[in-house]
Amino acid sequence: MDRRLVAWGRAVKSRGRTGGAGGWPPLWLFTDAVRLADPCAAAARLPRGLCGVVFRDDGRAGRKELGRRLAAICRERRLLLVVAGDWRLAAALEGAGSLTAREDLLVGFTGLAKREAVKRFVEKAMADCVAAHVNELNAVRKQFDSQRQAPPLHPQFPHYAG
Repeated sequence: MDRRLVAWGRAVKSRGRTGGAGGWPPLWLFTDAVRLADPCAAAARLPRGLCGVVFRDDGRAGRKELGRRLAAICRERRLLLVVAGDWRLAAALEGAGSLTAREDLLVGFTGLAKREAVKRFVEKAMADCVAAHVNELNAVRKQFDSQRQAPPLHPQFPHYAG
């Protein structure tokens, strides 16, 4: 990694200019199956506590196992991991960001976007994030409605109340 870029990242972090409650990392690695053959090796070389990784290899075979290996590296190196586009995988990976973390990340990028193409990308990604929220709510509603009349009860719970 470029030494000047790392120095810039450390300076930004020391001035507290990264948003969010805990502070977003100033440097980010975006995984891509075409451009980055081994994201685990790349993440292992990132400076500790200074970077974030956005895992987005949607079509890659063995994505879940790759995500597990990447999550372990991120935990070890104190890197923020955000899984893009797959809330189930994000939930399955310990320490990975959720759909809400993705939304927070996009809100942070909204303020940083200066070029028109970046603004359009962030707007589209935010619309996709909202659609994912709606899909998740609809799935929960469907499950709730299907079990409304006869909710599953643990054997230790009382069958009647009142």
